[in-house]
Amino acid sequence: MISVVLIGYGYWGKILANQLNKTKNINFIGIVEKNKKTILIFKKKFPNKKAYSKLDDFLKYEKKIDAAIVATNFKYLYQTTNKLLKKGIHCLVEKPVSKSLFEIYKLNKIAKMKNLICMPGYIFLHNDAIKYIKKILNNKLLGNLRIITFERTNLGPIREDLNSIWDLASHDISILNYLVGRNVNIKNTFSKSFLKKNVSDYAVINFALGEKIFGFIHCSWLNPKKERKITIVGDKKMLVWNDMNITKPITIYDKGVYKKEVKVENFKQYKNYLYSGKEFSPVIKSKTPLENEILSFLKAIKNKNKNYIDMNFASSVTKILKKI
Repeated sequence: MISVVLIGYGYWGKILANQLNKTKNINFIGIVEKNKKTILIFKKKFPNKKAYSKLDDFLKYEKKIDAAIVATNFKYLYQTTNKLLKKGIHCLVEKPVSKSLFEIYKLNKIAKMKNLICMPGYIFLHNDAIKYIKKILNNKLLGNLRIITFERTNLGPIREDLNSIWDLASHDISILNYLVGRNVNIKNTFSKSFLKKNVSDYAVINFALGEKIFGFIHCSWLNPKKERKITIVGDKKMLVWNDMNITKPITIYDKGVYKKEVKVENFKQYKNYLYSGKEFSPVIKSKTPLENEILSFLKAIKNKNKNYIDMNFASSVTKILKKI
């Protein structure tokens, strides 16, 4: 049984608490939350769990803590994780961890020195459908890739500590890194702030992978429709991931264009022909990405997961975000 504390009980913290409370092999101790009204809400739902308003008080009185999930406001993620690691506590810290590569490097260094796990919370890398797509691409079932596009929109939740790029597009950049594993070259970005000055609510990011793969990321929390979609176009087949489609999140299309040689007045020419074959939607039996993420964290702590998402991966995502 691993004892876990949750740091932060905001929008995402509430979802985390529910999952921690029902995950096997976890002793969910309680929370650290500076807002006393929020603590009352937590205690009403979890009367048998502990709640502290100050991290220092928690560290002073609770001595048997194995791990922490850090889900504070973005500006406190680094300093909170730093303090916990120095106390010998494994950490799962919400993305994007930090805008500073040095800070991420420092957390990684402390974790290694103390033989601890410090894992960034890029939750979509624990989505079983995304893992399935990774296998598809590794086996080159789509052929040579040409286009990859991402759509991530909704009406809210609206953040003031991060803009839409760092909050929303960071998910898609993490997926792109995971699926393709190449250096992402940001070509150009258009973003706009409507609700708060210098905090973009909407952005379109155009990128390239080498000289043959192109795409864009569209993200916005100011949109009437919730979309989480990836479209991948290969020269053999095409694929669409739609996270809003619970029963069939992935569809593989046997569609494309082929060139055929034709003769016109004794001259050879090539014409493009469209073809459209069958569609295929694999059955993917899965747990929720959040459950998978927490289980991956637990296995890493128990030394049963050597390939967990680590701070080196967090650095790779932050490097790209800083170029936007």
